[in-house]
Amino acid sequence: MNWLALAYSSVPTRPMSATDLGNLLLQARMFNASQGVSGVLLYDSERFLQYLEGPPDGVQRVWDRVSASPRHRELHVLWREPIDTRLFADWQMGCLEAPASLLQRLANEQWRIAQAVAERRQPLSPALALLRQFASGDQREALGKNSGSPLIL
Repeated sequence: MNWLALAYSSVPTRPMSATDLGNLLLQARMFNASQGVSGVLLYDSERFLQYLEGPPDGVQRVWDRVSASPRHRELHVLWREPIDTRLFADWQMGCLEAPASLLQRLANEQWRIAQAVAERRQPLSPALALLRQFASGDQREALGKNSGSPLIL
């Protein structure tokens, strides 16, 4: 099956408490699940970076909802491409606190696919590799205990 992936960054319109973020995630997970969409949301208290994947129509409906939300501004699509394999199929919507340096690096990374590495099923772009590495815990461990602690997975 062909899937669609979309990554974007945005700036919250106001600081979000843990309760605010929890409520956002609850609503997002319910809607995303109804659309067959999975992914991960990173938040560093100053910006969001979200990666979505799923059926093209579902990703589009989630994007339409996200882009109309008053919770954030300055939305920038970083990457939108068809994909063959979902990277976060088991995450309805994972959420991780991330250091600002990681979100800045992800926002600036190359998102285009440079070269296929199909037999190892690794992400195909530097940004996806970095996102997957962080989500798996490798990057969080390298940054120290307090950096990138999982919120609600």
